Amino acid sequence: MQDFLIDENFDLKLKDGDLDIGISDTQHKELLLICNKGSFKQHPAACVGAWNYLESEDPAALIAEVKAQFKGDGMQVKNVQLINDKLVHEAYYK
Repeated sequence: MQDFLIDENFDLKLKDGDLDIGISDTQHKELLLICNKGSFKQHPAACVGAWNYLESEDPAALIAEVKAQFKGDGMQVKNVQLINDKLVHEAYYK
């Protein structure tokens, strides 16, 4: 998917004095994972808020939420799991 790109500080990325446009699948996934519900006014129920699950005793809740949000954003989700406290996923935009 093509979209405006952002840098590591979540600022709009510029190229030659203009907004940089490119493949944005990875940044969309990252934003869905780290932003909290309500972060996007157009879609207040979107986002996982993964930081809220850091001390959770139920990793299945995080995995279920990630799957639901990725599917809700139009991705085909093949696999989401926690391996050694790292979220690993296979999810792709159709």
